[in-house]
Amino acid sequence: MNRHWHLRPIWRRLHALRQEHIDDLLSAALRSRLDRFHVHVKELPQYRFVDLFRAAEHHCRARGITATFESDHRSETLSTILHSRPARWIPRRVRRSERIAWPAGPSDEVFLPVDVFWACAAVLVRVHYDAAPREKAVVEVASTVPAVAESLVTEIVRRSAEASIYRNRVLALRFEPATRDEFGDVEKPEGLRVLFAPEPQVGDDEFVIDEATRRLLWRNVIDLHLRRDLLKAHGVPIRRGVLLYGPPGTGKTFACRYLCAKLPNTTRIVVAGSALQQVTAVFALARLLQPSLVILEDVDL
Repeated sequence: MNRHWHLRPIWRRLHALRQEHIDDLLSAALRSRLDRFHVHVKELPQYRFVDLFRAAEHHCRARGITATFESDHRSETLSTILHSRPARWIPRRVRRSERIAWPAGPSDEVFLPVDVFWACAAVLVRVHYDAAPREKAVVEVASTVPAVAESLVTEIVRRSAEASIYRNRVLALRFEPATRDEFGDVEKPEGLRVLFAPEPQVGDDEFVIDEATRRLLWRNVIDLHLRRDLLKAHGVPIRRGVLLYGPPGTGKTFACRYLCAKLPNTTRIVVAGSALQQVTAVFALARLLQPSLVILEDVDL
């Protein structure tokens, strides 16, 4: 009996720890009432999750992180957590976030929590990955000063683009249609997938082509990218397009590999298959990661 009596306070503390609610923890970390905070939100495509996570963590470290909570509450927005009482069917007890693998390079991957909160003095930053009903990466920032929350969201998104894991890489874009189960419910939503492709290694002596075509490719693609800053300063348009056509086996794909090998400091985006129909998303990514080279393969004119 005495042995069980001594263990009882420990059990109570462990039970209390399991029953902690995320809103109570956030209030304690911020040392303030949660209803005083204003929330700003930005949603990005799901493939931007690693960029968004790293950018948010960078800004939080710079401000000084006072508390980190990896707890899954994706059923509620940050504004709902801060300003509303929990619904009966949505628990706010702390639940460890699942960590899933994300590609971070041609042969690298990182495991990141699907939902994380950082408390930084009087600012709260949250990044989470939502799989349904539409895949997306979300950053939410809360502050008692609305302008602070808005500017921090802007800075996080800006840094996520500047320090993107996709910048200056060879990327293969694929469009995956939605998959449904036997009841017709969506198991995996449709979306554009950004995959890392290996860096091509093609030397000048390996690229055998007539001299006129070689000079045309060099002038309109390689030299254009190498001199883009100078040309842009003089008002010369730097957007060019080159059409390579011919029957299979004439070297079109190999020529594209050669161009990719010559532009290591450029984001090279290879688009094929059903992804060719996602023109808006493709060129939005190209603008985000510029300077960029977009290669559209197997286009039927």
